[in-house]
Amino acid sequence: MKQAKLDVRKIRKMKKPQTLLVLMPEIVWGGAERQFRYLINNIKVDKIAVVCPHSYAKQTNSYATNEINNKNAEIVESRHPVHSKINVIIYYLYEIRKLLKEYNISTAIVYEAYGCYLIPYLKQKGVKVIYSERNSGEGIVQSKMLKLFVGKSDVITTNSLAARELLRKYYKQKIFLVKNGIETESIKLKPDIENANTILVPARISKVKNQMIMLRFLKKDTDFKGTIIFAGKTEDADYMDELCKYVEQERMHDRVDFIGFTSEMELLYQKADLVVLPSFVEGMSNIILECFARKIPILVSNIEMNTFTDNLKKWSFDPQVPDELVELFSKWVNLDLKEKKCILEENRNYVLNEHSLKKMTETYADIIEEIG
Repeated sequence: MKQAKLDVRKIRKMKKPQTLLVLMPEIVWGGAERQFRYLINNIKVDKIAVVCPHSYAKQTNSYATNEINNKNAEIVESRHPVHSKINVIIYYLYEIRKLLKEYNISTAIVYEAYGCYLIPYLKQKGVKVIYSERNSGEGIVQSKMLKLFVGKSDVITTNSLAARELLRKYYKQKIFLVKNGIETESIKLKPDIENANTILVPARISKVKNQMIMLRFLKKDTDFKGTIIFAGKTEDADYMDELCKYVEQERMHDRVDFIGFTSEMELLYQKADLVVLPSFVEGMSNIILECFARKIPILVSNIEMNTFTDNLKKWSFDPQVPDELVELFSKWVNLDLKEKKCILEENRNYVLNEHSLKKMTETYADIIEEIG
């Protein structure tokens, strides 16, 4: 009887622990990155390799070191900014090829456009691919190329019902709803909600985040005498210039604070009397969930992705109409304290029941096991 030949390369590969590959634009950026930091730290897999091509700011690198504490995680970051699309894709490809030789990469998670271009390559190398949609899904289906590449993934996950329903119209593979997970055990609850002197707007400086409406609110609301803090690094320098010119023109210097990137969000949350999320575009916002968990009042733009609870619908405004924000802010300030506390308690219970960190990581682990 003829004996089958042993495939030495296959045996060597089998001996290596199975590795989860995660493609991220940066370790520290917005809500999506925070979610994957949680995932990397908590998911139970043999090995995780994380590739980040951007690394715009030095402080994000040191912050990332503190944020990722999983001993099984290897972070591969570019030491220099990679600005163009083609350079990002080449960097991804270069690092992935090295990792494929070193590790037995069984599954990859991709969630941003540049990483999507590598899905066909990963599939060719026998890697199972999870595409994770962190926004509404519209950006993917409106691009013929991205739509095609995402279609080659094994499964799709979304963090909102709206995105899942949209993508179901275009794709036949399984689409899982994986709600964002929030750390709730170690957070501090907001002790005082009677004042409304400090408004926090936590978002990168970009037109889609709509910081300008906050300056127009400041000009229109003559009753508000407090301060607005903008926390987030500058993604759009021209837009930042536009905001600064408006501040100078209206002489708002003493009432506006652009603090840029910060790793001290907890201090800002405790300092803020109210948070505003005025975006034109959002995914499932961690900012909302983090405010809910801390019992911090929050007003949001009335886009679909921001209004996923009844309370959010009631406390939302048109992101193009400053007068609506002025009216909504006044409504909150004048609301009975007992009613305020009731709303904030409902918000916190929602997060505790629907957005646990454990549930999120277990769901991803189940998906990885299912497609493996």
